[in-house]
Amino acid sequence: MKQKATLPIIQGNGITYMSADLTLVHLKILMTIIKELQKPICRMVEDIPNNRLRVENVLPELCHDKEDPMMDSRKVTIRIKDIGLGSQNNRYLITCLGYLREKTCIIPSNPRNPSGSESVIVAGLISHFRYDQSSQTLDIYILDAVAKKLLLVRDGFSRYDYLQAMSFDNKYTVRMYWIINSWRGRKGFRITMQQLRYLMSAEDKYPRDDNFISKVIKVAYLELKQKGDIWFEYGRDLRDGRDIFSFKVYQRLTDEERKKRRQAKLKYVYNWLLGRWHVSPADCEEMVAKITADNYIGYAEHLRYLTDVTDFRELQNPSAYIKKAMNTYLETLEPIS
Repeated sequence: MKQKATLPIIQGNGITYMSADLTLVHLKILMTIIKELQKPICRMVEDIPNNRLRVENVLPELCHDKEDPMMDSRKVTIRIKDIGLGSQNNRYLITCLGYLREKTCIIPSNPRNPSGSESVIVAGLISHFRYDQSSQTLDIYILDAVAKKLLLVRDGFSRYDYLQAMSFDNKYTVRMYWIINSWRGRKGFRITMQQLRYLMSAEDKYPRDDNFISKVIKVAYLELKQKGDIWFEYGRDLRDGRDIFSFKVYQRLTDEERKKRRQAKLKYVYNWLLGRWHVSPADCEEMVAKITADNYIGYAEHLRYLTDVTDFRELQNPSAYIKKAMNTYLETLEPIS
């Protein structure tokens, strides 16, 4: 099966957890700017263990402001088509860029506590821009201080697929995609309703909680579940008077990743069956052939559970017992879509 094209991107968690009421187009412009800074960002990430590379060494050349050094900026050139708008929407795009010049954003200095007091207020994500109609490109100038914030990876960063993020149709899907990617590989997280509203930049929107869930969380959930390379399931409960969400994060694996994970688990299960349950090699082969990339975790855990709770002295034929028990377990699983 042919895999979709991907373009990995690294983004500082200060941006991932940034509080700013940005539209979908604003977010796509921001991601495209960060994509163009990808080489310096990657160099920053690679150097984190050595702690010797300075931000100034990897940013685009500094454009000096003769009148006010505080207005020194860095230039990034992006193609208009990368943002996903046709040429007939150039006027709207320029309006969005004007908004980004004026919009105030709050970038947390401590991404582990994004709604805390340690935050930096940025008055305008871009300084100014130049539109070249003939080449259909934009020269976007970013204040030096803001550019350094875009490269703030030493306090944590997220990896995600730029092409995937640019394909979404809803701004809340993009924001949620950023957030759950910061938890990729760590299975899940818990968060209060208040914190979740802050992270989605929806503190003042949809005052009723049920509307917030249907207009923000459920919209992102459905789009990510349908076409995301990563998605989430969530639950909700009250603890100590606080409204708590529990998120579980799932990844859609490539064929190669599925194959590698499955092979490792097959070997683990095969050796367990052969050595602990004394199943014949032929029967081991037959049993592990039923393991897939979707059920291997549960299969191995259930096998371990049966091994821990079973009294082998009461079994006349341990091999036959475990074969029947594991086949029964597989029959109870819901099919994976």
